[in-house]
Amino acid sequence: MKPLSEIIQQVIMQRTGYKVDDNGKIISGCGECSHNLEGAGIMALAPSHYCNLTVQKKLILDPFNIPAWCPLRMADRKQPL
Repeated sequence: MKPLSEIIQQVIMQRTGYKVDDNGKIISGCGECSHNLEGAGIMALAPSHYCNLTVQKKLILDPFNIPAWCPLRMADRKQPL
């Protein structure tokens, strides 16, 4: 049986397991990316984050994940974290 944390990541969070080479630094979440823009959110403690590499500045829902639409994602997909 899978651990609860793995089930949450795969089903609820839908973590992809992709990695990104951000100027020589391998990262596994948008929160670490240099192309992550912070915008106004509902509260000061919960800002919104957007990717400045996408034309429409797509919203980043999970800063600990690389979404499938990321233009920098590496082709070699790893197991979810």
